[in-house]
Parts: sequence; structure tokens; C-alpha cells
Amino acid sequence: MSTETNAMMKRVLSCCLFVLCLGAFAPAYGGELSRYDETVVLHSDGSAAVRLSLVLAGQAEPTIRIPVRQAALLNLQARGIAPDAVRQVENKGNYFVALDFSASGTPPAELEISFRVKNYFAGGGPSAPFGNRELGYRFVNVTFARIEMFSAELVLPGGFVFNAVSSFSPKARKSGTAFPYAFSRKDGQDIVRIAADDVKLGDEIALACTFKSTKKSKLLLLALIVLAVAYLVFFRDLLKSGGDAAGTKA
Repeated sequence: MSTETNAMMKRVLSCCLFVLCLGAFAPAYGGELSRYDETVVLHSDGSAAVRLSLVLAGQAEPTIRIPVRQAALLNLQARGIAPDAVRQVENKGNYFVALDFSASGTPPAELEISFRVKNYFAGGGPSAPFGNRELGYRFVNVTFARIEMFSAELVLPGGFVFNAVSSFSPKARKSGTAFPYAFSRKDGQDIVRIAADDVKLGDEIALACTFKSTKKSKLLLLALIVLAVAYLVFFRDLLKSGGDAAGTKA
């Protein structure tokens, strides 16, 4: 048997072992979800209220871990679940909301988790040129074997608007395919939503965008006033010079 054939057989065997291991370990991390919906309602001070709605697909394990980005979650709770069965855990720099059903039995088919984040974005910090501020969202599926339907919404506080999306994933698989994100407005608040189907273990959903305040900067208004006054003075002097020249000719 040639060296190339041996190398090919080793690669095939490695891939098969990886798939088998992935299938064996994935259910222990929470099985599959029919839906994962996340809503992030931002406040002008930079904090945010986050709500997660999950619909389980079939029988789930006694412990469910949901990946989150933030290290400190405030007022963490799950509807209908005892407080001592809901906690945040950390593993090698990754953070999770852990739901423990080992004492209570089978978890409900639908779960709703909520918490607050103190500094979701730098609401009081310096803004970029033209008053733009950066805002990002990122979810990496490191715990569920599969998520059938995924969606996440970022809701800006009143007085702010989205103005650009700099990057996003997943990318369109075919040219001409619609973007996975969409903008809307409800009750005077701008909303951006990103959605994906068939999210597998290891897949990433991410969105990077910019937003800004609809209020005009006081410095900008002052500069405009100064320019307006300067223009009026210049225009008045120009008219006066023109009148004096006409009088001299007469």
C-alpha cells in the first residue's frame, strides 16, 4: 500500500472519529433546540436587559448550558425555575448560564431566561467621528448539537438610530441571497434583527454595526451659529462696500 493511500486512510479515519465524538458529546451539552430567540434592550447609560427564549427539541439532559458573552450577569432568573437551579458558570474563559434540573426532573419544553448587563456598550464614552458608536453581537454555538431556528434582536434606546453594518455572519451561501439581518422600528426605537436556520455545533452568528444619537451636538450647533453670524457680518460688509463704490462712481 502506497504512502499516499495510507495518509488518505488516516485522514478518513480521523474525520470519522471526530464525527463520532461530536455526536457522543453534543447531547451532554444540551441536545437540540427548535428555537433560540434573544432580545437585547439597550439603555442610554450603556446597560442592557437581555431575554432568552428557548424551545427544546425532544428530551434534554438534566443540565443545560447556554453560552453568554458577559462575565457578570445581574438579576439572573428563569421563569418557573427555582433560583438555586439557575446560575452562571465559567469554563476556560467561556461563560454560560447553567440550568440544573437534576433535582426537579425533566425540564419544561420552553425556557425563558432574563438578566441585566451593566456595561453592554460604552454609553457615556467618547464617540467616533460624526458621533457614531460601535455595537456588536456574537453568539457561538458551543453547547447545542443543533438549533433549528435562531434569532437575535438589538433594540436601541429612544433617541438613537442605526446607520451602518460593518460585518456579519453567517455569510450568504449563494449570490443574490438576502442578508441575514433586517432593520425595523417599533414604539420609537430602532431594532436590528439577525436570524439563521440550522445552526450546528461550532457555528457563529455575529453582527457589528454603528449607531448614533439623533440629538445634535451642542458644539456643532455653536459652530453653526458662529458660521452663520460670520456669514452675515461678511455679507453686510460686502453690501456696504458695494454701496460705497456705487456712491463714489455717482
